[in-house]
Amino acid sequence: MISDYLKIYLTEYTEETDDKIYSGPNIFATDFDSAQEIADTMGLIVIGELTDIVSTELTGKKKTIH
Repeated sequence: MISDYLKIYLTEYTEETDDKIYSGPNIFATDFDSAQEIADTMGLIVIGELTDIVSTELTGKKKTIH
């Protein structure tokens, strides 16, 4: 069943010592509510679901951008 596949949820957190926002760990869960529950226990904020991964090939060629 497709709903049983794990999705990747991106998180963030605020460091109390400097009030800066940092990327948190990725959470693997079947749905947003499950991800949110995991995040809550870890003091994280779910900022979204990773839906696209774009691969870039490194050709070794240098490009000049003007």
